[in-house]
Amino acid sequence: MYILLFLSGLLDACHFTRTFTRNFTDISDYKFFSNRNIEKAATPFFFISANNPAIGEKLKVAPVYSLPGTLNQYINASPTVAFMVIRNDSVLYEKYSKGYSRDSYVTTFSLAKTFVATLVGIAISEGKIGSVKDAITNYIPDMKHKEQFDDVTIEQLLNMTAGIKETRIPFLPFSIQLKFYYGRRLRHWVKNLTIDHNQKGKFNYSMVSSTQLLALVLENATGKNLAQNLQEKIWTKMGTEFNGHWSTDKKGGTEKAFCCLNARPVDFAKFGRLVLNNGNWNGDEVIPKQWLSQSFNPDTSAKQYIKAKASIRSDAYWYQWWQGAKGTKYFKAAGMFGQYVIVFPEQHLILVQFSKRKGWNIGAYEWEIFNQIAMQMKDL
Repeated sequence: MYILLFLSGLLDACHFTRTFTRNFTDISDYKFFSNRNIEKAATPFFFISANNPAIGEKLKVAPVYSLPGTLNQYINASPTVAFMVIRNDSVLYEKYSKGYSRDSYVTTFSLAKTFVATLVGIAISEGKIGSVKDAITNYIPDMKHKEQFDDVTIEQLLNMTAGIKETRIPFLPFSIQLKFYYGRRLRHWVKNLTIDHNQKGKFNYSMVSSTQLLALVLENATGKNLAQNLQEKIWTKMGTEFNGHWSTDKKGGTEKAFCCLNARPVDFAKFGRLVLNNGNWNGDEVIPKQWLSQSFNPDTSAKQYIKAKASIRSDAYWYQWWQGAKGTKYFKAAGMFGQYVIVFPEQHLILVQFSKRKGWNIGAYEWEIFNQIAMQMKDL
């Protein structure tokens, strides 16, 4: 009995216990993590309110749970808690469900990766980071003792071609993914990362490692933590209405850069507006236009350029954006379990979706849904 109590107390302080007590990652996990605040804009921006609930019935979507389907049916049947359709600064459709409202916090999962990559681009434009070709050990002294990281570049982290090892089955209790997500020693686990040289130069989606290393590069180059960088360089400059926060491994600790940026859906929509306007916010260049040009023009001859996959329906993953040019041009910041900010530049259209974890099983249908909405919006 005493041994069991001792082991229970020991495990209570580590990621292993969190894995079992939390059971599965979920949109509300920010409530159980420590968080670092991100202040809202002094002068908020408001989209034009033109919400037309009838659009939810007019828009037909790919069959998911029932045949045929409307956007409203899709939202009601799926774990979607927030969905927005915005065109030319007007909110044409806005729906919340399952107890969520416009004022509810949602989290990003891997959608946060796109913010980190964008902040790296801003730091490069300011001369705080030399270029994407720089070795990461120039900015992370703790990695210099690991020779296998000497030639890993910032660009390889951006495009997930560094060959960093991650557990093949991410939801095992001792996987590196869950250590990063639930653990309280992010910097410790970063120092324990290793490289698979057979995979170097090949695209292998990195759930946690690549973006966490990018955040350390950014932090050391700027002298500011990730939340401070986001607040000063993007969040307060795009008219956010609400404070956000970024989950950390412990109180006063390190942000989980690969996930866990928490805010309201409408403020995430403003990031879409910022990108749609080539990084310009009402006359202020917030994101360098050159960086977005690099981000949205993948080198199709590079090894890391990936061809379309049925489960993703994207032509490329580049600088931590999913994107495509075949048929409908789009740029997608995406997170696990249905977190999306999608920009369709030719239609001046932004789609925003946030979902709970439980029950999400539409798989390859997700892109069909967004593509169909974008196509049909031409006639509305």
